[in-house]
Order: sequence, then structure tokens, then C-alpha cells
Amino acid sequence: MLEGNPKADRDRFHLREEVIQDYCFIAPEGITPENLEKSDFWSIVCNILKPMGHIAVYAEDGTWEAECTILNVGPTWAAVKVLNVHWFVPTEKPKDAPLDFKVFWRGRHHRWAVKRMSDGHIIENDLGSKQMADKALAEHRKAILL
Repeated sequence: MLEGNPKADRDRFHLREEVIQDYCFIAPEGITPENLEKSDFWSIVCNILKPMGHIAVYAEDGTWEAECTILNVGPTWAAVKVLNVHWFVPTEKPKDAPLDFKVFWRGRHHRWAVKRMSDGHIIENDLGSKQMADKALAEHRKAILL
């Protein structure tokens, strides 16, 4: 036990990356966080692991991730402690809100027009017939979907 007012010793003060090794493992389908604490699970890679290193584990399908610390390493095993597991709820990709448009008659001066309903912006104006306005809308929809 240290007496008095202890201080950090320069011989024990290092850059983290010089002392601690950080690894990343992408877990294939079928691997669960429970597998990570089995000492023989790491037998193929134990020769590169060092005690007190960290392993970030990511499920290949994106359903979970785990943070692990390597406690000890032997020639054919590694003692790994899972510190945290985060499970992710699958989410559906939100569907884009449909863009509503309206083809309408604006009067003798502006004639047929195409309006975007979400903000009221006139996309096309001064079209000679409803068929021309429908065609302009079809071309606009095609252009924004590319």
C-alpha cells in the first residue's frame, strides 16, 4: 500500500494503443453473446490475443453487438468477459411519403397546370390541354424517381 500522497508513475503511464489491443470480430449467423465467454470459442485466435485487450463483437446480421475484455490467454483458450450486449430491434425501412400532385385548370391565362400538393408549388404551368398536363406529370414523376 502506498503511503502519503501517491502520484502516477511515468513508468506506468503509456499511450493506450501501446498497451491495450483492440480487436473486432464479426460474428457469423448462429453465434450468440453466450458463446463469447466459452474459453474454447477463441482457440483459433488465442495466439494473437493479449490479456486486458478488448474485443468489439458485431453480429453479421446487425441484431446485436457486444463489448468484451480479455482476462487471460493460454495456448488453446482465452478467458473473455462480456461487459455489455446491445440488442437491436429490427426496424422496417420507412416508406417514402407518396408525392401527391394535382392536374388542374388555372384559367384562360395559365391554362392547365401541375401542382405539388405537399407545399402547393406549381411544377408545370401554361399547358395547352389536360393530356399535356398528364404527360408533364408523368415525366416529372419519372425524373424524381431516377
